[in-house]
Amino acid sequence: MLIHTAAEGETWSDIARIYDLPEVYLKRLNLSYMPLVTGQELIIAYPAAVHTAAAGETLFSIAQNYGTDTAALLRNNPYLARGLDAGDEVVISYDTKREGYITLNGYCYTFIGRALYAQILPYFSYITIFTYGFDDNAELIPPYPSDDYYIRTALEYGTAPLMHLSTLTAGGVFSSALAADLLSSDERRDKLIDNVVANIEAKGYRGADIDFEYLPAQLREPYAEFTRLLREALNARGYILITALAPKTSAGQAGLLYEGHDYRLLGESSNYVMPMTYEWGYAYSEPMAVAPINSVRRVAEYAVTEIPAEKILLGLPFYGYDWALPYIGGVTVADSLSPDRALSLARRYGGIIRFDEASASPYMTYTDNGTEHIVWFESPKSVSAKLALISELSLAGGGIWSTDRPFAQGYMTINLTREIARTI
Repeated sequence: MLIHTAAEGETWSDIARIYDLPEVYLKRLNLSYMPLVTGQELIIAYPAAVHTAAAGETLFSIAQNYGTDTAALLRNNPYLARGLDAGDEVVISYDTKREGYITLNGYCYTFIGRALYAQILPYFSYITIFTYGFDDNAELIPPYPSDDYYIRTALEYGTAPLMHLSTLTAGGVFSSALAADLLSSDERRDKLIDNVVANIEAKGYRGADIDFEYLPAQLREPYAEFTRLLREALNARGYILITALAPKTSAGQAGLLYEGHDYRLLGESSNYVMPMTYEWGYAYSEPMAVAPINSVRRVAEYAVTEIPAEKILLGLPFYGYDWALPYIGGVTVADSLSPDRALSLARRYGGIIRFDEASASPYMTYTDNGTEHIVWFESPKSVSAKLALISELSLAGGGIWSTDRPFAQGYMTINLTREIARTI
């Protein structure tokens, strides 16, 4: 796989000629059909085998004929999420070398668009559906809208759905008090574990993903014990447990976000852990990359000193932020946006995309009604940098937050460079 950065004035046809590829194929590969902007990155890959669909054929029948599966065909041809028509060219395989298998988890809200959901499912080992809460009596509070459609559809696509459990309140904040109340009572803790297991079995989930944030230091061991007991209950029934971790760089890191997460203990008590290696640049921060590679590296390098690498899923942000300038601390609030939206803004306002080598992240500026903006987001090159770190440290894979923002190039970058482990 190559990545081409569009020069000023370059068009799709120009780049197609450079690489001797059909223009329509290049657009389908990048799932982008709009005019290019200066600095936009394009994925370049050559097909090794292509099949032209005949009338009456299905992706399933084509997959059978070539000894593959429909999920692989959908990963190779994301435009076919719309369905297969006679005459469609289906890439069976690419002439590219993949660097082994990774386990990939993704997070989605139950308001993700159904077309987008269907498009992204084939890329995942697991899909975590956000989020169940719980009350003072350890009773579960289900997501709204319902998760039923998302569980059923994930299973249809062969992607294992995971139940997400968090201490988020109705107001959208993590509650330290709710966690403390739960973890201080063996009775409530055990009741919640029973309720989680019962819900997983009733709904058809394949495990759980838990995220308790802002835990004080005194809850470090009780939280690890809770995860151990939950994992044992799940594993006994053939399910798994993933635990989200604050992005620590040392065992004694100060701050409420970090102190209650003991990497060694949580690594021991979970099947997988996911360090949340993003949000250095966030809604209230000064403008910067969401996941600068040097910051991500520091967390990952610390994590492997405490947790077996084969248990670690590196957090991968598939989004960015748009800051109005000048930035004023405590006043400016950045808007979250998808990488595709960042490209649309560059196209609309004549923004030029640049790539910051230090953070391995793209950014661009534009002006709207006299107000200057700066946007930091993700791209094939930034995703590739994080995938390289996963390989370098022999990590299990990654966890994408969050899938409700379109980023077809991010998924294709993973697909062309890694095999994705499928569990069902």
